[in-house]
Amino acid sequence: MMAPKKWDFGTAGSAAIFGRDVELQVLRERLRKRESFLLHGPAGAGKTLLLSTLSRELPFVVYSSQNSNPQEVYRNVGLALLAAGDTAVAAIFPGGAAQLQMKSATAMRGIVRDVLTDSSYVLVLDHLSRPSQALAAVVRELKVNGSVPVIAVA
Repeated sequence: MMAPKKWDFGTAGSAAIFGRDVELQVLRERLRKRESFLLHGPAGAGKTLLLSTLSRELPFVVYSSQNSNPQEVYRNVGLALLAAGDTAVAAIFPGGAAQLQMKSATAMRGIVRDVLTDSSYVLVLDHLSRPSQALAAVVRELKVNGSVPVIAVA
């Protein structure tokens, strides 16, 4: 009797996404070009799956989920930077995420802007659920004079 075939689906990387190779490659190239863009589509299309997968593959991509208002954006970007192992954020918050959560939105705005200035990150802001002028202003501000590409996902 033959032994059952072992399937290697890889880790949580892009190999685990069946049939999306072309989309992953296009997104991978866009991220490497460091250009801002808007990724939009219907709920359930796989935008989050694709980008969160690539953020684990590409160390310069900082993925921030659930960004429904400006205050949440700065806090979540700070948490994403901390999770990505950014040494500047880790030095500011040696107590980790719990310490970061205690900072005000205004303080987080300054910290995030300082960390992103002259960085090589590409920032992914997922779940921008309600387009507004306030969120558009945050995206422009996070681009830090055009030096930080921002991928907005709605």
